[in-house]
Amino acid sequence: MKVIDISSAVRQKGQTLEEPALRSKYSLQFNNTKQEKYFRQVILSDIATTIGLDHRESMITYIVTLIFVCLLYNSAYISSYFEGKSYLRTMLFQALSLSSVTLVTAIIHYLFFIKEIKSDKKSWYLISVYFVFSEIVIFNNVFVKDEVFADQPEYGFACVLGLLPLIYSSKFAVFSTFLIYVTINFIISITFLAVNLLSDTNIQKTLIEFFFLISILAIESRTFYTKEYQLRNKFITMNAALNQETHLNHDFSPKTDAEQISRAVKESIQLLPLAKRKESKNSIYLDKIFDNLSKVINMLGNRNSIYSVDLEDKNLDDDDKIFLEQTCLGPRRSQVQASTKCMVRKTIEVLKNYDLQELAGILKRIGKEWNFDIFFLKDITKTKPLAIVGAFCIQKFHLDTSFCIHFTVYQSFLTDLEENYKPNPYHNSTHSAEVLCSYIFLMQQSVFNNFIQDYEIFASVVAMLGHDVAHPGVTNRFLINSKNSMAITYNDSSVLEMMHSATTFQLMQKDNQDILANLPKDMGVLVRALIIEMILATDMAKHFDLIGKLKAKMINSPSINLTSADQRNEIMKIITKASDVGHAAKCQELHQKWTSLVCEEFFMQGDMEKAQGLPISMYCDREKTDIAKSQSGFIKNIVLPIYETLNQCLNSSEIKEKCIDQLEQNMKSWESLVLPKRVHSLMEPEENHTLKSRTETTIVGRMGNSSWATIVLNN
Repeated sequence: MKVIDISSAVRQKGQTLEEPALRSKYSLQFNNTKQEKYFRQVILSDIATTIGLDHRESMITYIVTLIFVCLLYNSAYISSYFEGKSYLRTMLFQALSLSSVTLVTAIIHYLFFIKEIKSDKKSWYLISVYFVFSEIVIFNNVFVKDEVFADQPEYGFACVLGLLPLIYSSKFAVFSTFLIYVTINFIISITFLAVNLLSDTNIQKTLIEFFFLISILAIESRTFYTKEYQLRNKFITMNAALNQETHLNHDFSPKTDAEQISRAVKESIQLLPLAKRKESKNSIYLDKIFDNLSKVINMLGNRNSIYSVDLEDKNLDDDDKIFLEQTCLGPRRSQVQASTKCMVRKTIEVLKNYDLQELAGILKRIGKEWNFDIFFLKDITKTKPLAIVGAFCIQKFHLDTSFCIHFTVYQSFLTDLEENYKPNPYHNSTHSAEVLCSYIFLMQQSVFNNFIQDYEIFASVVAMLGHDVAHPGVTNRFLINSKNSMAITYNDSSVLEMMHSATTFQLMQKDNQDILANLPKDMGVLVRALIIEMILATDMAKHFDLIGKLKAKMINSPSINLTSADQRNEIMKIITKASDVGHAAKCQELHQKWTSLVCEEFFMQGDMEKAQGLPISMYCDREKTDIAKSQSGFIKNIVLPIYETLNQCLNSSEIKEKCIDQLEQNMKSWESLVLPKRVHSLMEPEENHTLKSRTETTIVGRMGNSSWATIVLNN
């Protein structure tokens, strides 16, 4: 059977299609004749399964009933002959006429439902043989005796016994609408009454049988009406999206992914009943379903803007749900597409004779040691880790020579970039340098290092160093709720990330600081786009979008094609996210330091929210936050899924051992320290300090095999 797509046929003819609507609740007819015709075709086909009707089951029930009635009456005719109540010619006439119609009915159903012969008049063929069969049952009772074989003995077999099962079983097998069902069966009932009244049979018995027949017809008509009304409503609902599309049939603009996915899924649903058939030719339906679903998976894995997360379906703590809702759900932004081809990176790990030589022994560990101590570098460089690490990476990967960047240019840019970082507890230049170190490690300790290009490394270095520049120490939520001028400027969308990106490029506009100046024009556009995308990827509101997209790609294909620039772009954004929250995967000593800093920054925001009368963000209330609980939830719900998803693509033993295993250890350590009640800390009884002036939190418990964990938060 052909799967009917009325919208495609209408579009090809350049016609419009009205939305299906019932003309009347009593007639159950659509105003639009094309939709009415389509509905009747659907009811008498396997497609009816999509609106909740198993037509094939109804058809089988009807055919079995028909054969049963035929056998019953033929048995009665033969029995009457052997009992001497009928002549041979009478028995043969009755049996052959009834059997012939039964055989014709079976052939018609076979042609339509097994061989799948297509005909717009299928319904009328089915109704015709049904009507003829019923009339033969009626006429064989008395008409044959009185008019054809008048000399036979008095005999008659009650025809009402054959009509009742036919009335019951013909719904949705022969008739597609209750109006036709009522009309045809009422005509049959009137024929029954007329034939029997014109004969010499008992009038009282005939009237009783007629009213009984009409009563059963009324009951079954009511059942038919109720079911058809439900089916028509489902038909209208399922065609809502189709109708919306056909209203716009003159719009030849590209259709959205959601529209294409919906159409592919809809067609697959329509094909499923056909695919379950046993005939070998129906393998074409399985092939089509496979193609549709492959198309859907490909779209889900290669598109943005259609991903979301239902937190109600996740087994999350209520507070973690609030935190994720506040932090990770936000507007979507489509990616920038580019395909500029650049040279493959070839680097030699040497340092030029600059001031970096005296730090060479320390800096060469970047990319090799996951737990690189950025705090130590900060101390020995007099709080200039960003400029030092940035200059080192530019020289390490020969970006200065590859892209003609003079030392004074990138030195001036990096210095200015670091000076624009504010002295926040967490979001400062030390954090940006740490993120770049983590990024280089994740890149070099995986197969990704064999595919990433020079221009992509250049963009990555700039993006990591500038991803939090000028950070005010508060979240996007705070800026939006407080109606900060920054939120107004960036329309409440990725406010901080937009500002970080803009600031980074604004600094390049200063004299002798444009590190992109000597790039070819097309490459400069691409590098700028990559920097912007990676910085915007750090917005936690995009977390589930990015992770969901990469997971969908992994479902579609177990391996990512890293020779594709677009695919590398996606991986770079995931590495950026992993690096940004990478402190949670560091050794316990470094992780505890970063935790104390980020908690203090959160608490400072909570203090400001209290002072301004704003809702206090989750885990920002220094008097109520359970640090262990917040960190275990953050690792479990955010960080660990990022690293696990990333390593599914990169398959790096180093990332597994150094990062994922450490994350699991840190998470278990925090979980063991979660307090039974929501309190911020366990204070020593003799301490009488207020939390607003100074908070010392001693977390009771042992961090793995390490020492007791103590976090000191100073306001």
